[in-house]
Amino acid sequence: MNRLIIIFIAMLTGVTLCSCQSKNFVASEGDKLTKDETKALVKCARYFLEKEAKKFKLNGNDLYTINYTTPKVRFQYTGHKEGRMFIKWPIYYKDQKDIHGQPVEKKVVSAILQGDLMTSREWKISIAKKANIIYIKQNKGEQPKPLSPKDFEHLLKM
Repeated sequence: MNRLIIIFIAMLTGVTLCSCQSKNFVASEGDKLTKDETKALVKCARYFLEKEAKKFKLNGNDLYTINYTTPKVRFQYTGHKEGRMFIKWPIYYKDQKDIHGQPVEKKVVSAILQGDLMTSREWKISIAKKANIIYIKQNKGEQPKPLSPKDFEHLLKM
C-alpha cells in the first residue's frame, strides 16, 4: 500500500513539474514576431474582418475604425513564433463623452490567433458590446439581470 502511495505521489510531482515548465517559457527576441510579421498578421485580420463584415454585423464606421486606427496587440508566447496573438480595436460613439470627457466605448472587436503564428490562419473573432456585459447586482441566490441601453437613457440626457 505504501508503494502505491509513493508511486502516486511521484507521478503527481512529475505531472506538476512538466506543466510548470511549459508555462514558464521566456521568449527571446528571436522567438518573437518582428514588427513586419506583426503588421502582416494585423493586415490579415483586417482583411478577414472586412470580408466577413456582414456576418459579424460590422457597419462602415466600424470597418473604418478597424482599417485606419492602430489596434492594441498583445502576445503570449509558448515557443518560437508560437502562442497567442490578441488584436483589439475599441470602437467608440462619435458624439458621446463620459463624465471625464473621454469617448464612450460602443463595442470591442477582437481577433485572436493561436498556435504557430506564422502558419495558422484560424482566427477567432469576438465582438463585445458594452450593453451585453454589464449586470445589475441583485440579492443572493438570484441570477444577475443584463442591462439594456434603455437602462442608461437617463444618463445620456444629462
